[in-house]
Amino acid sequence: MAAGDKLPSVKSISEDVGYNRHTVMKSLAELVAEGWIESIQRVGYKVVSHLPIENSKRQALSRVAGISSHIDYRFVRSGSALPSYPANRFEYNFSGGQPDLNLFPFDEFKRCMSEVLSRPNPAQLSYGQSAGTPELIDQVKTYPRKSRAITEREIVITNGSQEALFIVSQLLLQSGDKVAVEELGYPPAMSAFSNTGAELVGVKQDAQGMCPDNLEVQILKGNIRLIYLTPLHQYPTTVTLTVSRRMAIYRLAAQHKIPIVEDDYDHEFHYRCQPLPPMATEDPAQLIIYLSTFSKIMFPGARIGIMAVSKAMAKAVTEYRLMICHKSNVLMQAALAKWMADGGFERHLRRTTRVNLQRRDHAVLVLKKTPVLNLLFLMAVWLFG
Repeated sequence: MAAGDKLPSVKSISEDVGYNRHTVMKSLAELVAEGWIESIQRVGYKVVSHLPIENSKRQALSRVAGISSHIDYRFVRSGSALPSYPANRFEYNFSGGQPDLNLFPFDEFKRCMSEVLSRPNPAQLSYGQSAGTPELIDQVKTYPRKSRAITEREIVITNGSQEALFIVSQLLLQSGDKVAVEELGYPPAMSAFSNTGAELVGVKQDAQGMCPDNLEVQILKGNIRLIYLTPLHQYPTTVTLTVSRRMAIYRLAAQHKIPIVEDDYDHEFHYRCQPLPPMATEDPAQLIIYLSTFSKIMFPGARIGIMAVSKAMAKAVTEYRLMICHKSNVLMQAALAKWMADGGFERHLRRTTRVNLQRRDHAVLVLKKTPVLNLLFLMAVWLFG
């Protein structure tokens, strides 16, 4: 048959070849999908004007003529370099922020997930609720209020704290802006800020954390649009920012109307004494964007980040998320909400805190002949010698 020829009717083909009409229709549908024939209403099937094999011939001629078969993309953004050898493939993994998965109660969590799967909420499985599932938001509102005294904040659940950092960067920064960061800082956060075209301005830090005097100097130079802090356990030095410096930094931010991102990535793992409450607990100007994560408590693959922010910021973040993530992982969030409601989350937290403290103390005993700086919590131990 030639291009444009009309095919016999389904009934005629069925009688000629001796196959059931449904089999013939299925075969014709496959030919339509492959681009060999087309279906025309009230006419029937006909061979297409340009057969797929003709396109193949043209591509072959292009190669003969020396035309490249692929395009060199113009990338205007770049991400972080992929590791050549993932940390989890090492026998002894010392990469930062990795919880011991052997401590996680997978069987207990499995029961929560099974219950969610056995009685799913159909309304939540569709698009919408980009701020997170209501059940988890309710649980998360209760948890920071009890453990960190954070109240009167809107909660947004993100796919890990890195997504939160990326969204905040996209919302608040543009090319030419400056971000005040700790001299030694968290590389993924720096990458998120730099990706917007903003300039990173390192602020001096010492044994008490970021130096407010130097921060003021940098602010007066102009165009600081955001301040990034890890005040409880500065990454990577583990220094806790003192109360007086927190107040001084907050006053500077309020005076110059600069938002502060407070990254409280491991609040639970603080052993020497009760951890200082987050800066977000005393924030009359509503300028602090508070971030936290469940990755250190559960496991990084859970992808549960927390934002506790003002109503205006929550609305902006939720709307921006619609462009990159129409829907969160409903099943994981619902299972986590149930686990928290049943008390499993706090039991696990008490158990891991106790075990990690024992391991920290054992590490100190082993290293007691080595000068050790800052043994306040498990996530980092500094050795000099």
